[in-house]
Amino acid sequence: MFRSGSNSSEGNPHLLKKKKKTPGNRLDIGWKVGIDFNGNARKVKSNYCSKMVSGRILRFKHHIAKIREDFMPCASVSEKIKKLMLKIVA
Repeated sequence: MFRSGSNSSEGNPHLLKKKKKTPGNRLDIGWKVGIDFNGNARKVKSNYCSKMVSGRILRFKHHIAKIREDFMPCASVSEKIKKLMLKIVA
């Protein structure tokens, strides 16, 4: 039965989860310092060093915060942004 004014994703956790991964959803703070490459959220390009990081936005935030050893840390990011990302991922 149709209820007026109800959200179709209301009460269905699968639809809510799917919405989180939509390409237009850029609520994460990491998207303020990086952009997706060719509309692919699995490849993020840094606004600071232009390095391409594969593996979604969390891995990219590790690149900005300079805390991962399996890829090069961002050499051009400011100390202020680095500390912000460090607080977020820690």
